[in-house]
Amino acid sequence: MNNEELFKREYMSIWQTSESYNQAYKLWIYYQYQCELYDRKVCTGFIRFDAIMPSGAWEYAQINQHSYHQMQYISGEAKRLEINDDDFNKAKRDVNKLTWNGIQEEFKRLYQEGEIIND
Repeated sequence: MNNEELFKREYMSIWQTSESYNQAYKLWIYYQYQCELYDRKVCTGFIRFDAIMPSGAWEYAQINQHSYHQMQYISGEAKRLEINDDDFNKAKRDVNKLTWNGIQEEFKRLYQEGEIIND
């Protein structure tokens, strides 16, 4: 890779993404969307850092259990799709930078209604 390519990647955020990364990104968007949506149904606490907080042990246990099941799902999908660990972790970091509104927009862009199979 020449210096011009490195410059574009580092300073201009021009990256060529692989199919593996794109699939991982889609899985992480799914995970974040489903978890936050569930959290907003179950939790009665206040919204902090763009996410709703559980107000007690029962709510905390419920959202952790749901999050665990969602993680099991996307981990299984990542194995099935043969997504490499580097792409999976990079996609996770990129999705974690998004706000709730950003996650909602990406979810709408990436998923068609009726495609969601894990609730």
